Formats: sequence, C-alpha cells, structure tokens
Amino acid sequence: MKSIIAASALLASGSAALAGPYVRGEVEFRGIDNDYGSTKTQARVGYEYDKSSKVAPYVEIGGGVIAPDRESSQGLFAVETGLKVNLTDKLTAKASAENLRYDDSNRWKVKLGAKYAF
Repeated sequence: MKSIIAASALLASGSAALAGPYVRGEVEFRGIDNDYGSTKTQARVGYEYDKSSKVAPYVEIGGGVIAPDRESSQGLFAVETGLKVNLTDKLTAKASAENLRYDDSNRWKVKLGAKYAF
C-alpha cells in the first residue's frame, strides 16, 4: 500500500514538469502594403516530451479555416513536429517542420532558429 501511495505521489508531482499535452490556437492576418490578403485560424493539440532534458521534442495536430479576401473559406489540416535543444545555460536552438493541407495542396515549411539569453 505504501508503495502505491509513493508511486502516485511521484507521478503526480513530477510528470507535469517532465512532459505533457497542451492545446494551442492562433489567428493570423496577412496582407501586402495596405491590401488585406487572408485570415488563417487554427486550433491544435500537442504533446511536448521531457521538458527537463537537454532535448525536448514535440508534435502537434489540428485544423482550422483559411479565409482569403473575396474568395470562399476552406478548411485546413495541420501537422507540426519539432524540438528544442538547450546547448548551454544561455543558448537554445530550435527546429520545426510544419505541413498545412488545404486547396488540394500541401504547404510546408521548415524553421531553424537560435535564442541567446543575457
């Protein structure tokens, strides 16, 4: 019985700090100069693995709507995966790959970045 209580306490206290599911939403407005182009609205569910380690991968899946100016709105399907690497106490690197499926096309992007904290 004591081992069950101890294991439950360990899981309850440590698991939230190590990894977990999340929900993310965003609205993006696009245009060129003064001309409005489109609005993209998305909602995603994701899972981030072991945030306490040097390397923290994540995966997301979701959907949304893209509404181009003067055109019909379309549904979209989104998948993204990536990771964050703590190179030092002050330097972090990030990499991600995303695919948006709408208008019978796969629109993909890959992002690489770094952040230095002073």
